[in-house]
Amino acid sequence: PFWICSILGVLTVLIYGVFTDAGASAYRAAGMFVIRMLGIMLGRNYDMPTSLGVLLMLMVLQNPFYLYHTGFLLSFGAMIGIGFVLPILEERENKGRYREGIRKVLYEKWVGVKQALLVSFSVTVTTLPIMVLHFYEISPYSLLLNLVMLPLLPILFLLGIILVMVHAWEISTIICALTRLVLNLYSSMAQMSLDLPGSRCIVGGVSTYQMLFYATVLGM
Repeated sequence: PFWICSILGVLTVLIYGVFTDAGASAYRAAGMFVIRMLGIMLGRNYDMPTSLGVLLMLMVLQNPFYLYHTGFLLSFGAMIGIGFVLPILEERENKGRYREGIRKVLYEKWVGVKQALLVSFSVTVTTLPIMVLHFYEISPYSLLLNLVMLPLLPILFLLGIILVMVHAWEISTIICALTRLVLNLYSSMAQMSLDLPGSRCIVGGVSTYQMLFYATVLGM
């Protein structure tokens, strides 16, 4: 039954949170998943902004110092980008073009690349002030870097799940090798981006007024 699968899924995510020491991002992700599953079990529609707001309130009530935690701010900033900025950008999509033949195939490929660009851009613009506030620098190549890293995340998660569930030594060795390959690719690309000219732009600290101005422009 579906409700049994939902409960097992919730328990799996909670166990994952415990194994990862319940960091801010893991706490947020697990909480949003639990709310989603509860909504489905109760026959209610899932609303991401509401779920995000509930987790924000619960986490801040539990520990107000989360408001100064970099991981907390980046995690919620990225979700705000995906939940609020991305839908606005997607409204500008024109999906009625090139419906026949090779043009349709090429257009579908372009839509996939464009979607990855939009996701990367949405996350970047909402986390940019947090990066500046805490690290005093930005990376001009982060937008392009995310184009490769984001599509590989589902593959990495799937490999991790298989690795936990499979106990056969031969299969585990293959899965470990594939997982290591993806992680090494992440590391190599990050290091490669740091070796490029202009990889770090030191911008210094920002004032509260500058942050408010940026948020106002982004909201418009």
